[in-house]
Amino acid sequence: MNSLEINYWLKQHWRLLLVIFVAVLILGEMIYQIVYPSSHLIPGTKIDGVVIGGLRKDDAATKLSAAYGELKLDIYFGKNDAAFQSPKMSDVGISVDNGDRIAAMDYPFYLRIIPGSIFWAQGLEKPGDIKYNYDSDKIAAYT
Repeated sequence: MNSLEINYWLKQHWRLLLVIFVAVLILGEMIYQIVYPSSHLIPGTKIDGVVIGGLRKDDAATKLSAAYGELKLDIYFGKNDAAFQSPKMSDVGISVDNGDRIAAMDYPFYLRIIPGSIFWAQGLEKPGDIKYNYDSDKIAAYT
């Protein structure tokens, strides 16, 4: 085949080539979704403003717990409008355990076989409830 014959063939079969190209893209994306590790969160997942998508569930729980530890805890005395102090939650002895909360989030198989679901399935994931831990010795020392 010379270049003129190839050019003519491409002009005659461009729709077929386009369909094959799109089919290969969709098939490749579906294979990626099916083999995506279940120990990782779906890309784009965000909880309470913290982006944890694509991370292993353990790492995501650690990152989210650290973010909660940095939150300020306003302490008021009486009927004041301004806080007396605003220490970090971790300094006072209050922490959040996100392990069970994150472990409940899953990317089920029925969603994995839907083309393109990896781009929108994180909106269907609902994190569990927050579990607070209190260090009574640290709280007593702070007060």
